[in-house]
Amino acid sequence: MNFVTPQLPSLLRHLLSASPVQRCARLAVLAASLASAAGLSASAASVNLKYEGATSPEGPWKAVPSEEVTHQADGSVTFDAEGLRFFRLRIEGDGDSNAVSVIRIGALPTASAVRLSTRVAELGRFLRPLVPVPGNETNPPSQSPLEGFAGVAAWQGARFASNAIPIYDPAWMGGREPAYVEIKVLAPNASGPGNGLRGSSREQNAQRGSILLSLGDEDVGIPFFSTEGETPAERLVEQLGLTDAAGRRVLTPPPGHRVMRFGPVFHVLENAAGQAVASLGAQPFKLPSDLLTRFPGGSRGEGNPSDPEPANNQTLGRSLGFGHYTSYADFKKDYLVNPTYIALRARRALRAKAEIDIESGRIPAAPQTVTLALGQSTLLFPGTDPDRFFLDDDDSDLEQDPVVTVTRPRIGGGLQVSAKRLGEAELVVRTGRTLARVQITVALRLLPAAPALADTFTPGWQEPQVWDAGGYDEQPRYWQEKRDRWCDSVGCGPVAWAMLLAWWDRHGVPSAFAVGSGSSLRSSLRNQDAPFYLDNDDDPSGYARVIKLYDVLHESCDVICDLFSDAGATPPGDMVEAWWEPTKPGRRTDQNGTYWPYPAQPPPNPAMGHWYSWSWDLSDPDWNEPSNVIRRANKKGRPAIVGLGWLWHYGVSYAYRYQEYKATANGPAIHKRRWFRVNEGWGKDHGEWYSGGDTFLGFDLKLSQRHIPPP
Repeated sequence: MNFVTPQLPSLLRHLLSASPVQRCARLAVLAASLASAAGLSASAASVNLKYEGATSPEGPWKAVPSEEVTHQADGSVTFDAEGLRFFRLRIEGDGDSNAVSVIRIGALPTASAVRLSTRVAELGRFLRPLVPVPGNETNPPSQSPLEGFAGVAAWQGARFASNAIPIYDPAWMGGREPAYVEIKVLAPNASGPGNGLRGSSREQNAQRGSILLSLGDEDVGIPFFSTEGETPAERLVEQLGLTDAAGRRVLTPPPGHRVMRFGPVFHVLENAAGQAVASLGAQPFKLPSDLLTRFPGGSRGEGNPSDPEPANNQTLGRSLGFGHYTSYADFKKDYLVNPTYIALRARRALRAKAEIDIESGRIPAAPQTVTLALGQSTLLFPGTDPDRFFLDDDDSDLEQDPVVTVTRPRIGGGLQVSAKRLGEAELVVRTGRTLARVQITVALRLLPAAPALADTFTPGWQEPQVWDAGGYDEQPRYWQEKRDRWCDSVGCGPVAWAMLLAWWDRHGVPSAFAVGSGSSLRSSLRNQDAPFYLDNDDDPSGYARVIKLYDVLHESCDVICDLFSDAGATPPGDMVEAWWEPTKPGRRTDQNGTYWPYPAQPPPNPAMGHWYSWSWDLSDPDWNEPSNVIRRANKKGRPAIVGLGWLWHYGVSYAYRYQEYKATANGPAIHKRRWFRVNEGWGKDHGEWYSGGDTFLGFDLKLSQRHIPPP
């Protein structure tokens, strides 16, 4: 298979070759050019464009001589900034009807420009195809780039658009400087008439997604990317319904407008007055300021059919103190000053530190390595009393022993590690302010290490692996419908659960999606009846079945309705209990078709078996157990519930991308990067990839059809 790495955008190629001063000038001038293109689209009159620079926003402004400006092939310009830090594009019309206007653009800070150039240089490696590697026998990692379909490469032959859209976070540099750059990916045939990107116009049938690059030190280098469709910024601007003089849709932010990114699943397009004019995702609920102190270690659990189900489904959200925002301005202010948000941003920055250190040449120390034969035990950290420890083990599965068990000895301190299954796991141990990592390998028997293949190993980021739980073609396409009996919207928690139960219904467990009463419920228990699309016209009866399930899930999720909008929120404690109610028919119907109501014990031979594991965690920067829950499921071929952002959104993760940084061929991974591909429940025709560090909840539910109830 031939795989062509996309060409870097002209802007970014220039950044790599220019001096630091020139880099700032080029980014500022291109941003001005993009904004002016949108601003000029409403008028067919001729204008003159003049670039001016200054050492401060107040001036004095100095004209850039035209003979010093070099025009590039993509329409951008470069020139020697000569110490100037701020630039503006003066637009002079040819008459009184088109008065002079000025767009003022600040230069990118030097540190951000350097970080951008470093991360852009890595994009080629990030997009390279996967190398075949051995994987789990039931769900090996995919061998083709990103998508997991044999012979198909998501970005094969693709290229970047020249438009690099700045994305802001009000908590980074006071919102004055971009915190991210959004880079659009185009199909290789996107340069012909009607297909190419022309200023503010949209390319037709050429979308290959986008990559988000972080410019600061408070997030990982690539926190988000997609391989299909329009970019988040384009979807935002599209809501304005703008067109240019040729009737083409405007998909770049108009002058004075900025895209604000509040984490992975809430974006806002602001106008020049800072008012929200478009948004992606629901505005979050107000988090209590002491939330993290009440749940310093999050919560976790697991179970199987022999475990008792909850005695009641308690409503936890209101008791935790979740509140509402009266306006976007109210939310934005709280986002900056709420101690919970401040702590969560600090956690994100701490999680990104290792990656930033690697970029800067400060390579973290490799973890200790321990190899055990199957059945062998060893004592680690003798004489110490660790405060906390976490076993990062995604080689195990539900119903199975973990790779190793870790226990505290009764005397002598330390941690006793016993090998139970073949595989690898990382043990993370915190003692006071010290954090230690141990990479543990369990083998059939201990053998000498194989010699390193120095001629084939390259230190650095290794080729990524992707595990795909069936692909998006198997993901039910549901979204939030509106009903007066809900919020009006049903809530993202119910939608995520409905999609996961529908997936199981369509994968050999017809009792997973069971709605109705009497004979209709019996039929639903027996048959695959979960529709693929939530579309009234496509399948009216299927649509009605999903709405019935939404009714149950809206109640079992204990959705909190926003007083000032149609949105609803599900706190994590309520989310992990929500699946019990809609699965009762399958879990409590025996082989004779008799239903065993609560509080009676479930029947000895229920129609449906279940195993589950879940975790939610907000505050710990050293590990992320929700991520471990999700990736274990995806590696075994199962989708899983994922909580994205900071208690903001639930979706279904159906693919897992893994990449490790290694210094030696036979040595341990020094650092690991992870992404999950998520069906957000927004009715889109594709999923998108989110950083594994942006997850606050994971729920892995494994269902089995033990028998089919009689008619």
